[in-house]
Amino acid sequence: MDILQALKIVKQHGYIVISKEELLNTIEIAVQRGIELYKENEKKNKLYSKKEVAHILNISPSTISRWVKQGKIKTTAEGYITYEEILRLLSK
Repeated sequence: MDILQALKIVKQHGYIVISKEELLNTIEIAVQRGIELYKENEKKNKLYSKKEVAHILNISPSTISRWVKQGKIKTTAEGYITYEEILRLLSK
């Protein structure tokens, strides 16, 4: 069954009727939002190296290392920095 057949059935039974263009637009928006959420979630779960964080914050990697040693930046046991930690630093 294609979209047009489904729309005819919907129309016959008194359901909400939208045009093919509206349906395709709604689907496109939903897919785009799903992709955005996936990318955002991927970013949140990523672990960043000190060099990457230095680039994001526009400071030197040695400053990041110094802040880690001073306890100003929390890292994982492996020495990576979480997205949440980067957000915390940006909010200061």
